[in-house]
Amino acid sequence: MKEMSLIFKKTMISFLCSVLCLLAITPNDVYAADTMNTEDTVTIIDDSDVGTGLNKINYSGGWSVGTGDANSHNGTYHYVKHNDTLGRNTETLSVQFTGNRIELYGPKRAWFGIYEIQIDNEAPTLVNAYSSTDLWSEKVYESGTLAAGEHTLKLTFKWDNQINTDDGKSREVNVDYFKVYQSKVEAESVNIKGGDFSIQIGEKKQLEAEILPIGAESQEIEWSVSDSSKAAISADGLLNVFSSGEIEVIAKVKGTAIEDRINAEIQSANNADFITVINDSQEGDDYFEVEYQGIWGKDENLPDRYHNGDSHWSNSKNFGNKWPSYTVDFIGTKIEVYGSKGKSNAIYDIKIDGNSVAKVNAYNDAERIYQQKLFESDILADGEHSLTVTLLDEKRPGNESANHEATFDYARVYHNAIPAERISVNTDDVLLEKGMTAQLLPSLFPKYTTVKDAAFTYTAANSNVATVDQTGTITAVDEGKTVITVGMKDSNIEAKVAVEVVKERGNLRAVVVDTDHHYYQDDYEKLKNKLNLKWHGSAWRNDEMLSEISLVTLGEKASDVEVTASDFVNENGAVLSSDNVTIDFLKETSAHIGHGKETNGGGAAKQPHKNVPDIIYRGGKMDIEANRVQNVWLNIAVPEEAESGTYEGVITVKSKEQGDIVLTYTFDVFNIVAPNPENYEKTLELWEYPFDVAKYYNIDEADLFGERHLDILRENLQLYKNSGGTVANGVILDCGWGQGNPMGATGSLIRYTKEEDGSMSYDYTYFDKWFSLNEELGIDDKFKLFSVSKEFADYYDKKTGSKKRIEFTKVGTDVWYAFWSEFLQDFIPHLVEKGWVDKTYFAVDEIPEDQIKHFLNLLEQNTVDGNKLKLSAAVNYSHMSEDTMMKIDDVSISLYYIGRDATTQHIIDRRNELGLDTTFYTCVGTFPNSFTLNNPADSAWTIWYNNALGFDGFLRWAYNCWVPTAYDNLDYVKYEAGDTMFIYPDEDRNAATPRTRSTPRFENMRQARRDVEKFNFLMAQSEELRVKGQTLLDSLGYTKGGYNAYGGVYAKNEEEAEYIVSETNRMRAGLVELSKLYVETRTVDKTQLQEVINQYSALNQDEYTEESWALFENSLASANEVMTYKDAVQEDVDKALQALEDAVSNLAYRDADYTALDTAISNAEAKLKADDITNYTDASVKALEAALKEAKAIARDLNITEQEQIDKHADKLNSAIEQLTNKPTEPSEPDDPDKPIDPSDPDKPLKPNKPLQPAYVNQIVNNAQGVTAIGKFPKSVQLIVENLADNTEILAKITNKDAVKKFKFEKIYDIYMLHNGKTYTPKGSFTVKIKLDDELSAKRYLGIVYISDDGEAEIIDSKVENGTISFTTNHNSYYAIVSADSPIVNTATQSHTPSNAFIFILLGAVLILAVKKPEKVLKD
Repeated sequence: MKEMSLIFKKTMISFLCSVLCLLAITPNDVYAADTMNTEDTVTIIDDSDVGTGLNKINYSGGWSVGTGDANSHNGTYHYVKHNDTLGRNTETLSVQFTGNRIELYGPKRAWFGIYEIQIDNEAPTLVNAYSSTDLWSEKVYESGTLAAGEHTLKLTFKWDNQINTDDGKSREVNVDYFKVYQSKVEAESVNIKGGDFSIQIGEKKQLEAEILPIGAESQEIEWSVSDSSKAAISADGLLNVFSSGEIEVIAKVKGTAIEDRINAEIQSANNADFITVINDSQEGDDYFEVEYQGIWGKDENLPDRYHNGDSHWSNSKNFGNKWPSYTVDFIGTKIEVYGSKGKSNAIYDIKIDGNSVAKVNAYNDAERIYQQKLFESDILADGEHSLTVTLLDEKRPGNESANHEATFDYARVYHNAIPAERISVNTDDVLLEKGMTAQLLPSLFPKYTTVKDAAFTYTAANSNVATVDQTGTITAVDEGKTVITVGMKDSNIEAKVAVEVVKERGNLRAVVVDTDHHYYQDDYEKLKNKLNLKWHGSAWRNDEMLSEISLVTLGEKASDVEVTASDFVNENGAVLSSDNVTIDFLKETSAHIGHGKETNGGGAAKQPHKNVPDIIYRGGKMDIEANRVQNVWLNIAVPEEAESGTYEGVITVKSKEQGDIVLTYTFDVFNIVAPNPENYEKTLELWEYPFDVAKYYNIDEADLFGERHLDILRENLQLYKNSGGTVANGVILDCGWGQGNPMGATGSLIRYTKEEDGSMSYDYTYFDKWFSLNEELGIDDKFKLFSVSKEFADYYDKKTGSKKRIEFTKVGTDVWYAFWSEFLQDFIPHLVEKGWVDKTYFAVDEIPEDQIKHFLNLLEQNTVDGNKLKLSAAVNYSHMSEDTMMKIDDVSISLYYIGRDATTQHIIDRRNELGLDTTFYTCVGTFPNSFTLNNPADSAWTIWYNNALGFDGFLRWAYNCWVPTAYDNLDYVKYEAGDTMFIYPDEDRNAATPRTRSTPRFENMRQARRDVEKFNFLMAQSEELRVKGQTLLDSLGYTKGGYNAYGGVYAKNEEEAEYIVSETNRMRAGLVELSKLYVETRTVDKTQLQEVINQYSALNQDEYTEESWALFENSLASANEVMTYKDAVQEDVDKALQALEDAVSNLAYRDADYTALDTAISNAEAKLKADDITNYTDASVKALEAALKEAKAIARDLNITEQEQIDKHADKLNSAIEQLTNKPTEPSEPDDPDKPIDPSDPDKPLKPNKPLQPAYVNQIVNNAQGVTAIGKFPKSVQLIVENLADNTEILAKITNKDAVKKFKFEKIYDIYMLHNGKTYTPKGSFTVKIKLDDELSAKRYLGIVYISDDGEAEIIDSKVENGTISFTTNHNSYYAIVSADSPIVNTATQSHTPSNAFIFILLGAVLILAVKKPEKVLKD
């Protein structure tokens, strides 16, 4: 024990000696170790922390900065270096710090000098930085223990006080960093400086507080206010007040209960008790929101510049000649507008309530300044107002060349209280399983109400079904239904939420999901506990809706799973049959997650893969293994004849093991008819691959474009056609891609042969069959021919009997020009013959501008009889001159190179002016896209964005370029998975009738195509709809994504991916809102349809062919249905009107009946050939011959409406036969000339007073037309009067129109007589009297115009009296009643009745005979 004690003592002595030696060698370091409290906090002040505040170094004099020094802290140091004494006492630095000790670190070197350090006002200390060897980051000074609190250290360079033994030529001081120590001191109190205060709404106040004692460990203050509805305070104590009243401002020492409170009285301002800030990002059309018009950009994540870190902007590079504006609707008494000012900012026009109130110049000569008040209104009447700010095409004088720029950061509105009108809850109904919970999230409406921090209350009607606590958490207790009432304290407004609790589900579960995302096996945990058994959609008539269901199995397999649909019934009992619902299971395939090329050590096959439910596979029944997700795709078609309303039905999931799962499906059908795909205004172009289709389905070369191949292609292209596909394309050189296409298929629609004489011949068989098929399907707006930009062409050489290749080297060589010129000279006439020349294009894909110029030259040089081909190009326009761009007939630009900028808009506008088509396309390198791994909604977004930018249509390069292993994996040497194919072939490559399989991404694109066409239709219906629609389109956001680790371009993160989905759904929601507005505000005009129905209902069926009448009758019936159909929209009316008018135009008259005429002709010919024809007078025979000639000359293609002409000629011919007159015999002179002779017996005189008395009447009447003929007529004569309502033909016959041009033809009559069914012409004159209707009776001057058979019109004498007009004539003819502004005078050169002069002459002759006859008697 003694030995052990001795050893211990010796050891302790040795240890103490070592410690003393160490203390002697490094006194400063040991001091630090001894004096440093282990609870001290250490702050490093680097030499680069330059400034005047706490923990900053303030340099004075000629200090320099050293950088990139590995021996220095942070690589930098400050130093002063002098070769003489001139710099002494002039280079200083000072440091403010809080603590109880400070150390200085830096190098010590042979030429370093002495400097002085003073802390506060204590005596200075000299510090020697000399060392004979280089020492780095040495502690060159330590202060010792200081009083806790703030201190100031001052360092002064003392060159002349050096005490080292160096040569004295150069002296230097070098500062690396300071280290400040501060012992922990607990805070005891905090004091807000200044005490209580008053402030007006809209003002800001910077508050400060002090924590005591000085140097307390905690120096962080947490600021707050007692009423966040009246004010807000930032983390650094900036108070912003926006509602009148009293509040407390609280400053609290972080992490403690220590606080100070002061009172603030917030006073009203501008006749308002509240102020609301409207940030630039609060977009919408409600009050206190911003609507942007034109093209605007947005800066984000810049809190040092902008309120809330963001601001909207636009400039002339972005908007071209479309000057941007924005509108803010608000309720209040005053508004202020804030934005940036800068050298490029221009002048704004400010309107309030439609009236210009100011022009604001946002120019600033100096650097750009932010959050500037650009405008404040006068005090306004308290109420609703609208502010519109428009950038003008004006510049500040002297600043004309600067770029126009507009900015909007935020606005402030002064207003009074806005009460809450109702409570809105995040859901109207809740479906839960027993034991599950749900959270209610109520809010107040309108959202701009001044009621903030509302105290909501929650009450459950039946707590046995579900309970709710005062945080809004619902807990399902037992099966049943109940209602949760959400109220607000001190208010009578409330909302109701229906709650249904169902029993726990079984092994197979079904959940309604959206169609915007893929639902993977990775989503299993999320889906199995999700309870969503309801779906709601909306559609127009003649429309489609998409839905998806995820089926999830738990621990057991589900067998014979089948999904079926019921009929759907609306509130009026109208039924939409389940036949309109198509249900298919989705099938997964494996997709590589990057680009197919060699990237990061692996091609497509070596990259990570993901199974994607990308194939809309089949219906029927399916087994689902345990612990699996199986997705189901639904398409619900709404036929055009569907009635509008809200429909409800169910989708039922059945399986062998458990009961039915019933999902409730509802949807609104708007009473608007969606356009058919063939009528879409926006084009769709998908590149087709018929040779790949042939190879997939094992079609040999001998059977290419044979019956089976064409049938498969026809079915395959039907989906493209039904999507509004308009462009057909194909390759005309037998050359694959540089890397080979997925199927390895090659082929050319045109086959080239070099004849033995060296000329080329061309086989167009495949070409004609392929494009004829597309034409048959209506995919024929354009025919585009690819592969023409290849550097070679293959052909068959007849002389050698082998395949050969001609090398062009590149586009534009003499060989290239010669080959294609010879081809075009043969090809263009073939296209002319087929009727395709105007729609055929040479098509090139992403080739340089110089090559495009060669194509333009080639096509221009090869014009055949005025016909030439057009050029189509997919281009990178950023690498192409505008001059060349404007010469290409059809241009498609990659999405990557376009955006909301003036260049894009200029390209579109300029090409529109030239009548040229412009589209954009997606392919590798772009996001959003339609690759297999993209969210399906991305495909829809591209269509919406295409429409928003004003392009004519959309191009996707590959429709059916299939990967042969598509049903297993999509691996391909190049490109992202799914890029080469939008659809899938049939899984059975030998199927007799293959069925094409669509994809969720293709169906989303198709839906967007329908939606965009509907959206554009609505925008064309009214200015209000146009403005709302354009505003929505202008707001559609875009993000470009980025490359993933395997070279694929996708969303950079989940947030970016969801942004595209949300933007797409925002467009869809906008379409629904516009649809509602249109239905509510539109009118349907059926007037014209009713008039046309009335006009054509009187048509006589007997006059028309049976086939044309049937079509007319159906169209008329449909038109009458539309007139009575309550849901008829203007499209229905217009369609029915057009169909009816088309049917009327299509009506074909029956042929006229020539039977009677042919019989009369036959009789006349027989009569003229008879032996007794010589017994008739020459005059009557000539009359018969003339009538026969006329009858035989009548046209033989007359229809039933011209039957009258035929019948008249038949009657005339029959009359001529009857009026054949026997030649007279010479009678003997009677014994007594005064005795009348009996004509039947000339030798027998009549007995006196017994003359012959035929049956005559002195007038005949046509009561129907109110016409009477007065004269001497046989009793059986009929007066026929036709009132020619359509007198166009008669008037057209008039040859002397000038003679009657001053008259108005009121009515035209065809007046004639029939006797025993034949035309009868009275002997002598007769008078015609026509009854006038009230309208004619009221006219002052009336007359009669006679129209002869040869078309000459003459005024004849007439008389108007007692409501009739009468005239005298001697034959049947056309007679017109005419009116005039002056008396109507007879213009006839000769009368149709005996004139007065003629009568006098006749009387004279009678008198002469009377005188002479007695003379003869006397002589006798």
